Amino acid sequence: MANYNFKHSNFFSNYQSDKKIGIEELLKKDYADIYESMMDENFELNVDDCDIFNEIKYNHKVVGFSTYNLIDNNNLILTEIYVLPAFRGNKLFNWELTYLFNEGYVVSIHQPSKKIVELLIKYGYAEKINKSLVVSAINFTIDKKNLIFDDNNFLGNFDINFTNLYDLNISANLIFNIKSIKSYQVAYSKVSIYDKGVVEEDIRKNLDKNYFDETVSILTRRDLEIERRIILLKDNLPSENLDLKEIFSSKNMADIFMDYVEKGIVSLNEIKMIKQQLFIDLTRSAIRMQAIPLRLNYLALNYNNNKEIDDNINPCPYCNEELDYSQRYCISCGYDTFNDINTNKENFLFKDVLKEKQSYKYSINNIVEKKEEYGEDYLISLAICYVIDNLNIRNYEEIFDLAANYYGIYYLDLRQIMDDKGYITYDVLESNWFEEAHEFNVSELKNILLKNNIKQSGNKDDLINRIKSNISLKTIKSKVPKITELGFDFKKDSYPVLFHDDYLNNYVYEEFAMIYNNSKKTSINDITIDFLEQHVNKAIKSKNHDQLVDSLSFQSYLHSQNNDIEELLRTELKIFFVNINMLFVDEVYYDYYEALNEDNYKLLKKLMHNYDFEEMVFILNLIHDSFDEKDLNISMDETVEILNRMNREGYTSLNRRIRYNHYPSKSYVENSSSKRKKLKITSLDDFF
Repeated sequence: MANYNFKHSNFFSNYQSDKKIGIEELLKKDYADIYESMMDENFELNVDDCDIFNEIKYNHKVVGFSTYNLIDNNNLILTEIYVLPAFRGNKLFNWELTYLFNEGYVVSIHQPSKKIVELLIKYGYAEKINKSLVVSAINFTIDKKNLIFDDNNFLGNFDINFTNLYDLNISANLIFNIKSIKSYQVAYSKVSIYDKGVVEEDIRKNLDKNYFDETVSILTRRDLEIERRIILLKDNLPSENLDLKEIFSSKNMADIFMDYVEKGIVSLNEIKMIKQQLFIDLTRSAIRMQAIPLRLNYLALNYNNNKEIDDNINPCPYCNEELDYSQRYCISCGYDTFNDINTNKENFLFKDVLKEKQSYKYSINNIVEKKEEYGEDYLISLAICYVIDNLNIRNYEEIFDLAANYYGIYYLDLRQIMDDKGYITYDVLESNWFEEAHEFNVSELKNILLKNNIKQSGNKDDLINRIKSNISLKTIKSKVPKITELGFDFKKDSYPVLFHDDYLNNYVYEEFAMIYNNSKKTSINDITIDFLEQHVNKAIKSKNHDQLVDSLSFQSYLHSQNNDIEELLRTELKIFFVNINMLFVDEVYYDYYEALNEDNYKLLKKLMHNYDFEEMVFILNLIHDSFDEKDLNISMDETVEILNRMNREGYTSLNRRIRYNHYPSKSYVENSSSKRKKLKITSLDDFF
């Protein structure tokens, strides 16, 4: 057989060839039966070449193949998988994934078909959020050229995009950029070559913003729950297999031990104790597979050392060296720094008190109003504006019911409401008579002629022309409603309602309307900034973290829209200060909040290039002085140090550093200490 970069299911390795493997060429040459079966099924390849070609075996027989591209030594993208029809139903796809996870690989799937996603659900790697929306623990990759989207700036310059959302109804991966329920961007994948006979063409043809509104609503309202569902799904993925017997009995391990003895680093008796410690570490998952050499080296070199703990650093629980939070394990001794964190999954997913706390709109005057609940007049205004924007001769029969249903006022006759208010008219437009006349049936046209004592013979076009020639169109009421000047004026007057619906739907509308109507300012942005400032003050007074951060964040957005960079900097620094101090966050919720906001982190890093660091520190001091000292968790010096670290430390690493220094979870401390107290020494006799 040719010397290709073969990867067999039972010998999968990290070797990567210098050049890509041509998949079709290889199949034709060495796997003729598989290739012939693919041709019989009209199975088309998704990609032309790959880094890894893997034989899928069943009872020692090659019954299919899978192909992968390498991101790095531990990250693979599955690009193709095919199994001969006679061997399907044997969970070979699941075996393939399980093997890779057990070997420590991180796997993504390139442009999965609907069938693949359904299999992921079956295997417990993905989960339905509703009838069609799926979230997956395994990431999906999509080429930019295979995505449908409106805004080229949305996806940036990346040729490959990652997501974990899939819509079974339209057989498409979904990528969203959501600002609010009504303001968002979406990209969805084209129909894959495997799904062309699965998805209904009419569904794809009629895709518009309305189709995705429900999905955006779910993602927005249930964002925390969905995020945690994904975390739990990932937690359930098969983990690395540690074959302890193979590890400890390998010649390579024995050579390493003897090398330490020959160099006089440790004695034979000490080697036995080091083996015992390494065994304990592995059985309690205190170290990861890739950290074994590092851990072994540390144990050998530090066996006789008793290092004092430095109170000025964040020590590793084992080696007391400072932890690098950008690493999954301690780079000094190999200890898995997150091994002892134990999460109650039910509370993690359903924290009732937190859910209740976050289910109400923000109010200045203590108005109690649930999110997603609005007054009837508010919803009627939105529905009317929707009709005004979209009414035409092709949709006039259903547009009113569509708008009423969308805004939850299905029990009202919206057409009658608009008619009563004078927002629509049934007057005939002379310039549009022939188009409007065709909405009448022949009987109705004859009745118009009869009432005016005019001849009623002829076909429909004859009747229409006869009416136009002999009757004043002002006396005829059209079937097609049209928006009046009064209606368009209503739309203009409804601007604060529309703005609130787009951007401020977590705030009580009546309070916004009052400030809007009483303001002397003409800019909606400036009026909204004033409105949000009242919420900032209210949030500080009532100690509401979410209200404070959300109000500041939208103020920041408006300052950027106004091109007011100085106010943007002040607001972003305030967000930074509030977040790292977990200001007004109850201790029980520390595990559910991030000390740094990623958008805030990125924006401050950009602003640092335009402002002197000392100037930023001066603003931070003013912010610090505006809060009560007893509400703060981090000193001013530490705050400045965290801000300074932004220039040299990544977001994830810095977040972990802040959490470890200032917000260690109780579960971490309690479980960590209790596990060590209960630890029992296990014998190594079975392995040597």
